[in-house]
Amino acid sequence: MTIDVLIPSYGRAARLASVVENVRGASAHVDTVTIIAEADDKATIAAVKALGPTARLILNDRERTYAGAINCAVDQVAAEWLFTGSDDLRFFAGWDVQALRLARLTGAKVVGTNDLWNASVLAGQHSTHSLVELAYIRTMGATADAIPGKCLHEYHHNFVDPELVQVAMHRDVYAHCHTALVEHMHPLAGKGDMDATYEHGASRYQEDAALFAERMAALR
Repeated sequence: MTIDVLIPSYGRAARLASVVENVRGASAHVDTVTIIAEADDKATIAAVKALGPTARLILNDRERTYAGAINCAVDQVAAEWLFTGSDDLRFFAGWDVQALRLARLTGAKVVGTNDLWNASVLAGQHSTHSLVELAYIRTMGATADAIPGKCLHEYHHNFVDPELVQVAMHRDVYAHCHTALVEHMHPLAGKGDMDATYEHGASRYQEDAALFAERMAALR
């Protein structure tokens, strides 16, 4: 089984070389590392091109959001699985081996990883970054509205991952892999510095929260 690690990135060109190197060095089943950039982010585009064949560049043609970038890339994924990554992660060796093993054992279509921070993640009830089977996305859709080909609902930023996980749990196709370590180096965890990209993502939290509650009520 093969994986395409999808990494939306904006305004963080200096991070990309180390992120791609980390993914490549820690993974046994990653076929492609895809960076999804905005067309006006020239520094990110240049940084990805400088990486040569170790990373693929896609320009986002959907909403300028994390979910928009992931959805934009889905149609271009050739691997059997995709990973909803980001540019503030640290992958531990064998994360993908552990996650795919659990998928084989359980038949799960969405496998959560351990971000070593979020309380719900540590309890096995949530995943901030997940492995998702491409066939599942293309046939059923991975969101509450069950639109084939749709991986994430395009909130402003927040609640993208909770919907992915809650829908998979509702369908009984979720498994949580505590041993798949993908550390989230987020400033709220004391593991990174706040920047404009984080601030923009948090700016409409209440709006996203209300939409998530509405969509989950309809799911039940």
